[in-house]
Amino acid sequence: MACSKLFSGDLPELIDEIIQYFHYDYKTLHSCILVNRLWCSLAIPLLWEDPFSFPTKNYHFIEIYLNYLNDDYKTKLNEYVIHNDILNSNTLFNYPKFIQHLDTYEVYNSIEKWVKTVKNSTTKGPVFNYSMKNVNLSYSQVSNFTNLIFRSLFLIFIENEVNLHSFEVIPPVMR
Repeated sequence: MACSKLFSGDLPELIDEIIQYFHYDYKTLHSCILVNRLWCSLAIPLLWEDPFSFPTKNYHFIEIYLNYLNDDYKTKLNEYVIHNDILNSNTLFNYPKFIQHLDTYEVYNSIEKWVKTVKNSTTKGPVFNYSMKNVNLSYSQVSNFTNLIFRSLFLIFIENEVNLHSFEVIPPVMR
């Protein structure tokens, strides 16, 4: 009986202590979000506090942030190079609010990799929720698009009044 009460959410502060123990164990945190709503609500903020520095090849989190764009930026995005059917979808959490650490270099680097992945997946068949309208973009067009996403993400973070613990401004290396 006591064990069932522990896992039913009667002791959220104890479960929070357990989940905090796995702070940088992303695989375990991902498993925690699948247990129940309480565990999910405790683990999601840890997973989303610094998503740009995760060692991953999955950049879908950028798409989730783009759901928070205002209508002007959605129009710019759709006119520029992206065709997207789900920009108006709702998310379960306010993910931008969880950001605690931002490094401009990591943000820009992640966006570049996301753009490259979306561009490549457009030619191979849709894998992402986004596809490029024109896969034959010049270097300057890709750069302009990447900068638009970069500005858009920071606008999202500003509009959501994120509470940063660290903010590093490192200019990207010009290639």
